Amino acid sequence: MLEVKSLPHYSLQLSEESISSSDGVKPVIVTLSVEAGLTAPLLQQKEKKTRYSSLGFASILTLTSDQDFVDFRLIP
Repeated sequence: MLEVKSLPHYSLQLSEESISSSDGVKPVIVTLSVEAGLTAPLLQQKEKKTRYSSLGFASILTLTSDQDFVDFRLIP
């Protein structure tokens, strides 16, 4: 049971900042605000030594609806 409790709990909040409609030639442009955070503190395992100060990381991969790459971030 301790292993499950040691998993990080993340939060994700998305909100639309602006949108410009398409004229049939140009694509629709949407600006989003993305907030990712840790909602519960991680339990540090004393027997494991790590070179990182945090035990958890969030990977955020952003793609378009056509599966084109936009951004990738690794957040400690």
